[in-house]
Amino acid sequence: MKKNNTYNDQQTDRWSDFEKVKEHLEIPYIKTKVEVWAEMESKLVALPPARKTNLFERSSFRLAIAAMLVLMLGIAGLMRFYTVKIETLPGKHQLVNLPDGSSVLMNAGSALKYHKYMWRFSRSISFRGEGFFEVVKGSPFTVISDHGKTRVLGTSFTIYSRDDSYRVACLTGKVLVADADNLHEVVLEQNQKAELEQNGEFDIERNINPTSTTTWIQNKFVFTSAPFAEVLNEVERQFDVTITWPQGMDINYKYTGNFSREQNIEQVLDFVCRPFGIKYIKIKTNVFQLSKIGN
Repeated sequence: MKKNNTYNDQQTDRWSDFEKVKEHLEIPYIKTKVEVWAEMESKLVALPPARKTNLFERSSFRLAIAAMLVLMLGIAGLMRFYTVKIETLPGKHQLVNLPDGSSVLMNAGSALKYHKYMWRFSRSISFRGEGFFEVVKGSPFTVISDHGKTRVLGTSFTIYSRDDSYRVACLTGKVLVADADNLHEVVLEQNQKAELEQNGEFDIERNINPTSTTTWIQNKFVFTSAPFAEVLNEVERQFDVTITWPQGMDINYKYTGNFSREQNIEQVLDFVCRPFGIKYIKIKTNVFQLSKIGN
């Protein structure tokens, strides 16, 4: 019994020592959970409320949209107004192939223009001079000149539009020819020719020789009762020369005949002028002056 009492006394003493040590191991915590959360919330930085952002209010986005619109308008303007312009030099012919496969053989001193990127929507050409047109079938094809316009669907024809003269010859198919003001119009069939008169009406010639309107393609120029001034203008274009005459000199003649560009300019001038009692003098290179024989 004494032994057990001694053991119990020893255990009691050890527990008493542990309790003393425990007092030093515990961390004093005098705040409640509610107090701790309140202190943490006070230290949190308040964030501003989330704001809904409108994309169009962002300057960078607005600038991007504006740049895109400008680009689209620029492309549309390019397509609408970009123009192909072609002019033939004196003494030269030029074959022009159009976007749809149609073609125009242009005589010397001629010019045309069209809107390349709008061609699929509108087959329209502005033309001045003389040309042979071959048009593939498709949407209406319109040739606009100073004194008239020609409208076709698919055919071949020639146009002469210089100064005050305007005439169209239909070689195949049909063409509709109208004056610039659309006051008069005619429909030409194969081997028919229309010439605009001073009164605005058309003089129709039927059963023409189709080659008579295309001889210039072979560098041969044929005239039937043509104004002499028109003949001289053609000589200037084909030989790249200038022809003058004294003020008051009468050149109101009608010329029937032909010449070839294979001839030299002196031969052509002598051949054309002599029937009217007119001679020429070479003033300088490519410049000739006319005068009446005997003066």
